[in-house]
Amino acid sequence: MLSMAMRLRWIVISYFMIGGGVALALGTLAFAWVQTGSISPATIIEILTRAAHDGIEPRDVGFSFINLELALALVYGSGAALGGFFTARASPHRSLVEPAIGAVLVVGSFLAVIYSTPMGKILISFSGDHLERLASLLAASGIVLGLVGAALGELASPQSPRLGILRRTGIGILIALGALWTSTILFGLVFANEVGEKALANWTNSDASTVIVVSNGRILSFVMGAAISAAVAAGICSQLCSSVRSAWPATISVFVVFAALPLPLLYVHQVPHFPQVQMDHLLVLSAIGGGSAGIVAGAAAWLTGFFVPRNHRS
Repeated sequence: MLSMAMRLRWIVISYFMIGGGVALALGTLAFAWVQTGSISPATIIEILTRAAHDGIEPRDVGFSFINLELALALVYGSGAALGGFFTARASPHRSLVEPAIGAVLVVGSFLAVIYSTPMGKILISFSGDHLERLASLLAASGIVLGLVGAALGELASPQSPRLGILRRTGIGILIALGALWTSTILFGLVFANEVGEKALANWTNSDASTVIVVSNGRILSFVMGAAISAAVAAGICSQLCSSVRSAWPATISVFVVFAALPLPLLYVHQVPHFPQVQMDHLLVLSAIGGGSAGIVAGAAAWLTGFFVPRNHRS
């Protein structure tokens, strides 16, 4: 009989694996769009700029709300299926329920942050039923496709599975992607709330023309907070799904994910009037950032191994 503690452990692991699957699905879709010429980095920046300054809605750039919601649900469901598949492959027991619960928790955690912030409540009041409908669609697609992915993962699992360092590193990369994706969104929501409160205070004081200034130190604190939280979470979860105590899988996987983060900046060469990036500076930044995050993740994994029972396979 599987203990409740073990089920909770794999629900947490599923949470980050599904987040990693969603991040991978979004990244693959964006890369395909750019590579096929369907959309360019310049177009993306233009849309984001217009949305920020002119208050445009998705329908103004060729999307209706319902089409946007269905597209997001499909991408989220694809990520949930990917996360469910690898959760089932790595789990020592039959994992069908955990990915479905993890998919709901990913959506629920974002909604919890939105509902708990003053600006989030204002956003909800203006969005009508769009936000609730989108959350329902995401949760439903995550449950269904998460179950499908988990079922396929169970069918593809060998009779006597063993997680070597390469497989654990591969799973760790998916977990690191999920940890980075979720922490970035959660910290981003908190940061957006802080900026929104400043803007609302200016409007209330009839000073809407004042530029909202956020100090570089404050921005850096949010970025560092998201990065450190992601590295620690990735290290802990990598150890949770391992049967031996080792810092290397978490260190390597987090290094790979964080070191690859600045690489999309190479596409800014396609964007007019955007500051150009020197390759040597980019590589140094990638190595320093990835190495630092990898050390943090490895330390978190190693310490977790002392306090959490090992994950033996049945």
